[in-house]
Amino acid sequence: MIVIISNWGLADGTLVTRAVGGDAAVLTAIHRAVIRGGFQPDGGYRPVRSVDVVLAGDTFDWLVTSAWCRDERPWHRGSRPHAARLAVSRRTLVRHRGVVGRLVRWARVGLPVPPADARDRPRSAERMLVPVRLTALAGDRDPWLDQAMLGPARRVACGICWSDGTIDIRHGHELDVVCRRASAGADGRVARSASLAESVATDLVARFGSMLRGDAALWP
Repeated sequence: MIVIISNWGLADGTLVTRAVGGDAAVLTAIHRAVIRGGFQPDGGYRPVRSVDVVLAGDTFDWLVTSAWCRDERPWHRGSRPHAARLAVSRRTLVRHRGVVGRLVRWARVGLPVPPADARDRPRSAERMLVPVRLTALAGDRDPWLDQAMLGPARRVACGICWSDGTIDIRHGHELDVVCRRASAGADGRVARSASLAESVATDLVARFGSMLRGDAALWP
């Protein structure tokens, strides 16, 4: 079974401060879908053998944050921008540790579902663990997934594309003209030029939010 989630937009909380608890409903929906996936067209119940959860880009919004309201930008080269990128990703993972931790726990120990009895009916009072493979793909708003606190130690595979040989999954932002990134600057001060989407997010939306964040009536 394949579960695909994209554009979740989990942020570090410095500007975007939506209720954290609401994100748990997404995982509850996934859990229910996996259990329902065990019900076959013939009416019998046979648990799915495994689950691939693919976070297909922009799982995190690492652009709309107060970190980019100073001199650094996420596309800059150097130790300070690198440290700022890591700080943004760490704050986000800590803020959403309940949701991220639950996903990682599934990848480590499996997803509990009812086993089937001899008549292909779910034994609701019992649980078995279905293996879960967790993959996070980079989008245009979380391009430095490989630098964040994710990776093999947390049972998370990071990349830009997922494929099982038949189905290919990617975020697709490279096909959007506003997300296209130019090559490195001639002066060597930046790793690359910003895309239009990045400029709007950091230099317009984030700065505007930073100006208004003291007024809850204007910036809830």
